[in-house]
Amino acid sequence: MGYLGLSDDGPIMVGQTQDEELRRAGLDPEPMITCEMEPGDLLLWTLYTVHGSAPNVSHYDRRFMINSYVRAGDSDRGEWAFRGGVSTPLGAEPEICKYEQLRERPGPFLH
Repeated sequence: MGYLGLSDDGPIMVGQTQDEELRRAGLDPEPMITCEMEPGDLLLWTLYTVHGSAPNVSHYDRRFMINSYVRAGDSDRGEWAFRGGVSTPLGAEPEICKYEQLRERPGPFLH
């Protein structure tokens, strides 16, 4: 269905699933599933997967990683992973795609 605008400033972005908001976007909230995870589990989805989580009520911060993949031919950044359907060796030093100051200011960052 493409981009639905659910990540714009609506209540879904603050952890409140609003059935009406989903319906206005053309989605049926009934088949929504809960993925119960254990430490070390991983979920993957695309930008077009409607996803979210309940508030973190533990005493520990959640860790998350945001990684992006694009068609290499549509980007002038990063490295090719496959070219013509064939695995391509990565370069000697990893390319920085998002956080420009990674080498100068690698973190960790505390809040």
